[in-house]
Amino acid sequence: MSALESNAFFMIYFLSVIGLCYGGYNFYKINRVKILPLTGEKKLKTKEEEDDEELSGEKPSIVLTPEQITQLNHISQLISDGADVFLFKEYYILVFFLIIFGVFIFLFGEYKFLYFYTTFAFIVGACTSALAGYIGMKTATIANAKTVYKS
Repeated sequence: MSALESNAFFMIYFLSVIGLCYGGYNFYKINRVKILPLTGEKKLKTKEEEDDEELSGEKPSIVLTPEQITQLNHISQLISDGADVFLFKEYYILVFFLIIFGVFIFLFGEYKFLYFYTTFAFIVGACTSALAGYIGMKTATIANAKTVYKS
């Protein structure tokens, strides 16, 4: 294997891992936002108070009534279920695409007969893309529920 090929393989794996780590970090940050029940009067914060909280590193929170929390959880669950169904159907079709074009690339797109470098890169790219899509969809549905009601 030449230096160019080994560098290409390194970049494929390295950038895939970096992208997935970034997606996981965003997922973690969104999950840190807590939804708390409303206790007493709702106090509107000024822009300066919000900036001070952000700079101090305090965890941001959303304050809701119990009825709003129930409604939010119900709507959030419906959106999450719909996203899961969409992803399942999309990945079901993706598997057939991956198999058909993987075989086609293996037979006609490789540098030498019975080598699998291009096919392997295609499969790794498709799987990484699917995983990134899953992380993105989960992050979006969680963030969507937490931004519906703004305190």
